[in-house]
Amino acid sequence: MTGFNHMIRGLLPLAAGLLLFLGERVLAGSAARPYLSLLGVLALAAQVALVLLERRRTEPPGVRIWNWMLLPPLIFLCSAGFYGLSLLLGDSSSGALDWPSLAYWGWVLLALFGLALHLPLEMALAAQPVHPEHRRLRAAGSVGLRMGLALALAVTLNFVFERGDWQWDLAYFKTSEPSPASLEMARDLKEQVEAGLFFPQGNIPGELVEDYFKSLERQGAANLKFIRVDKDIRPDEAQYYKARTNGIVVLKRGEATKLITVGEDLDEARSNLAKFDRNFLARLRELTREKQVVYYTVGHGERLEISDGSRSKGEEFHQFKTLLRNLNLNPKPLGLKEGLGEAIPPDAALVIITAPRRPFLVSEINALRKYLDGGGNLLAFLEPRQGPPPETTLAGESLESFLAGFGVRFVPLVQANDRVFARRTYSRADHALLVTVGYANHPAVASMRGNSRQSPLIVMGSGALKLGTPPKGLEVKPVLEGMPGTWGDVNGNLIFDSALEKQEVPLLAVGVGRQEHAKKHGRSMIPDIKTKPEDKEPRPSILVFADADMASDLLLRNPANQQTLELSVGWVTDKQAPVSLPASEEDIRIQHAKDDDWLWFYLPVAGVPTLTLLVGFILGGRRRRQGGSK
Repeated sequence: MTGFNHMIRGLLPLAAGLLLFLGERVLAGSAARPYLSLLGVLALAAQVALVLLERRRTEPPGVRIWNWMLLPPLIFLCSAGFYGLSLLLGDSSSGALDWPSLAYWGWVLLALFGLALHLPLEMALAAQPVHPEHRRLRAAGSVGLRMGLALALAVTLNFVFERGDWQWDLAYFKTSEPSPASLEMARDLKEQVEAGLFFPQGNIPGELVEDYFKSLERQGAANLKFIRVDKDIRPDEAQYYKARTNGIVVLKRGEATKLITVGEDLDEARSNLAKFDRNFLARLRELTREKQVVYYTVGHGERLEISDGSRSKGEEFHQFKTLLRNLNLNPKPLGLKEGLGEAIPPDAALVIITAPRRPFLVSEINALRKYLDGGGNLLAFLEPRQGPPPETTLAGESLESFLAGFGVRFVPLVQANDRVFARRTYSRADHALLVTVGYANHPAVASMRGNSRQSPLIVMGSGALKLGTPPKGLEVKPVLEGMPGTWGDVNGNLIFDSALEKQEVPLLAVGVGRQEHAKKHGRSMIPDIKTKPEDKEPRPSILVFADADMASDLLLRNPANQQTLELSVGWVTDKQAPVSLPASEEDIRIQHAKDDDWLWFYLPVAGVPTLTLLVGFILGGRRRRQGGSK
């Protein structure tokens, strides 16, 4: 076999991999995709044909050499087959161990296994191209098999643990320092609040909680007094704070008390300690501020209605209601039987509308418009594609049309991005699982903007918003933007088609508020107050998100989603939102996203390990040759 033929045959798998990568990833949305992918498969088939040809030409003693050389191209072909199977099976519906995800695992594993076997065999054959020895090929093949099995084990374990969402919690409670939000509220207490810390002496959770309150005391929380006691030793203190057991913190203001459960055993208390700062802030807010009522509309197929079994568990809004309660708000349903067709209740601090599938009645729209004209507050979530709406014979007006009258125009196209997105199904469906740090210069997300890179927000199947013309006295401003390279998916394939679609930076949330006549740094700003001395007419506060899934149980596990909604509700209800959010050491599943530059994304992932393997093989081969020459 000539050196040229050997070089061509050895490079065919690398050429095939490059062609498949270009076709399936870089140029996936172009007309060249099927041709590049087909050329890649043909290159693998050509390698198999060349090896079979050499095997046929070789005398029987040398056939065993080509049996070894036949293994890598056959494994590469099987990997390509599994990849094609993963495309046929479609997207993984749940991200668990289903058939599409198993096909994905199969092609990745076989590709790495084939590469681990291909490199040492080709290097051993290159060292003796004229008269190859079976002994050396077998030794190189054994090395490749061991490396391939090690890679297969690593890939399998990573796949199973990631898809099964298994984890070990090796972290202890580290939030012994209160967050700026908790410190701000504790400093601003107008009346004295007492805290009873009920833990035995020498108890580790008790020591950590005591350090937290000592930090508050050192930093100026003058009206927050605390005492640490053992309930069994000081029953009088336990009776004063109405504490029935150890392992708890009781906040007391007058006769009112609020309980924070921690636990005595460190293993059992770990999860409560991890979110202690958040719980402390919520209970202190409940104790010191009057509870306000917020209404969420029902009767139009909204996401906040009681689940009828048509939505999966992650799509429900149970955690959003919990978030509202933690903000000392009392969420109540508002439909026709509660008076939506007549007037919004006078005690409404906020009305929430969550992606209705049916239009509102004319009387309901009139009630909402009258409420907002009187200075009401509205938080609205829209959805671009929700399937066919439930049948109705009643005429009315859609939420999108209603919001257009306030200068908020909705673009009902799912936004997608193939460079900056989160991983869930490991398919192109993830292109609609957008990650963004595009917090605009708006008071609703001011504290997120300063640390945006550490607070990536996730939306799923979001639409887009456009700035229209609001009524006189109001202005509409961006609140949240997507990332560059995002497009509205016209044909539903979640692949960018340059002939139909345009990449841009979409608006994902906008706010409508009082127009401020004064200019700051050349820009008009939306103020945080309703009335001004020169303008006594009440003005509404409206905040609109182009995605409802961002508030679902699935995505509220992401801290940035929680924080953005907490701040947004604080702004739209005219309450003073904290300058920052409570800290939490609670474990949140990491979402992986690609950077804007795909080359820098793949270089450390694939390039560095490959380079390391090549250097190791070269140095190892040189040492073996030097040892043989002696």
